[in-house]
Amino acid sequence: MLSRGLAMMVFVCLSGSAFAQDAGQPQTPPPAKEKKICRSVVPTGTIMSKRICLTKTEWARFNDQNERHADMLKDSRNRAVDTRALGF
Repeated sequence: MLSRGLAMMVFVCLSGSAFAQDAGQPQTPPPAKEKKICRSVVPTGTIMSKRICLTKTEWARFNDQNERHADMLKDSRNRAVDTRALGF
């Protein structure tokens, strides 16, 4: 019984010091959530628009990815062999 009481006292002392350390430090507010921006997008092959809601950073990533895909498509068309240049 004595060891149990001693263990409780140690626990209370340690937890009390932890609370005292937390109380002395100013609490930083949690980071603010980014606001969602919604856009209507019409996917290729349909006339029905689709509403997509993303944050500003997610929209930037979305636009960058679309630009990369468009550039890859343009490059692949430029690499196609022009048969007129070969005399056919």
